[in-house]
Amino acid sequence: MKRIGKISPRTSNQIQSSRIGIGFECLDRKMWDDVDEVYDYAVATGAKYARVQTGWSRTELVRGQYDFTWLDRTVDKLLAGSIQPWLNLGYGNMLYTDAPAPDACGWVPLYTEEARTGWRNYIAALVRHFRDRVSLYEVWNEPYSKGFWLPGPPSQSEYVELVKLTAEVIRGILPEAKIIGGNTGTELWFAPCIEEYMKLGLGRYLDVYSYHRYRVMPEIETPEWINFYRAIFKKYGADHLELWQGEAGFPSVTSETEALAGVPMNEEIQARLLLRSLLTDLYLENDYTSYFTISDFKYYYKNGFRNKPNYFGLLTTDTPPRPKKSYDAFRHICTLFDSSTRRDKTTLATMETCNALAEKDRYSFHEKITSSNVVAFERNGRPLIAWWQKVSALKDSSPYPMNLLVWSPDKAFQNPVVIDPLTGEVFEYDFIYEKPDYRVKILDAPLKNYPMLLADREAVLNCISVEE
Repeated sequence: MKRIGKISPRTSNQIQSSRIGIGFECLDRKMWDDVDEVYDYAVATGAKYARVQTGWSRTELVRGQYDFTWLDRTVDKLLAGSIQPWLNLGYGNMLYTDAPAPDACGWVPLYTEEARTGWRNYIAALVRHFRDRVSLYEVWNEPYSKGFWLPGPPSQSEYVELVKLTAEVIRGILPEAKIIGGNTGTELWFAPCIEEYMKLGLGRYLDVYSYHRYRVMPEIETPEWINFYRAIFKKYGADHLELWQGEAGFPSVTSETEALAGVPMNEEIQARLLLRSLLTDLYLENDYTSYFTISDFKYYYKNGFRNKPNYFGLLTTDTPPRPKKSYDAFRHICTLFDSSTRRDKTTLATMETCNALAEKDRYSFHEKITSSNVVAFERNGRPLIAWWQKVSALKDSSPYPMNLLVWSPDKAFQNPVVIDPLTGEVFEYDFIYEKPDYRVKILDAPLKNYPMLLADREAVLNCISVEE
């Protein structure tokens, strides 16, 4: 092994397109500081999309008067950095609902004609205001949740009704708009909810179905869920729907609030899991994947103020913000997995024990293979391989030495390099190249509990800086 350089991160302005985005949620409730440094850091990630909540309560403080100044700032600064916002429409408004707190989080404007009219008027004003800048609109957030659908309980038919009336307003002003909805998860109890949505015709009003995933091991059942989503869409005549992972993230500190509360976390673990989450979505060919979220929250605002911080951000809420290890890991994946990198199902890769002649080692190593992902992509006409062990990232990440074997019928390695996307380091390893079979064997490669990457040096030249 010889270190030869590092990943040279590219900005969102330098990346033409990709399937990777970043969350910009909760500015509607001012849960983190809307400072210029956050936008500078966001553009430096290389992300191409950002999910932004629109904040009806923050925008309409007097009936019929809409102040989009705060949202203009966010949309314009993101667009200036070549990041396309997609707008999540919500939540309620005290002027039209019985919400007890100004944020009106979760209070659905569906239960009186006055609330419906107020909502329609707000959506119409918002779409007219942003029609030349934004074409992606998501209806509500996590409508299955008792905390985000009030006064509750959540109802599939009522959510479909909300999507229908909202989509009609949007398309009446912006026919080319792309409508996003769903926001269900990847636990078994979501299955009947999703099927009921499809039975009720939700797919007729959407272009994109978005799901959320919060798991300490992001690989668990995700392939099965993606297959389920796509199959259920087809079953009900909605196979036109794109599938987006709209929220998935991990705290960097053991949290007391919301998702993954109580899990023993730190910044190193957050970064490892971020890499696993993004690579899982990319190799399963989601149409889009987003990391939740750009910034930690100073406190939590959900139907009133809770003085509890939240640590899912790539950045801290320090002044100025401090990037975490997860920030660099996210930048590295955005740089390497733009639209030039695609899943390659004709290239095969596998692992073998370094002591391949010892029968005991060879067969005991099968356990490590079955608990690992080894996935082939291609970049610029050459293979790019990702591999990692699907074991707890809460434990030490000491590497296990193995040999990595790759075969491709038409994509040869000429100068293979191994990349650590956590640290950004690029290495040369000893390898054996069997030219007639287009097979390469990387010797003593590290198997870790987060992804490592093998690529041809020529394929990633615009992504790495080599120390000559």
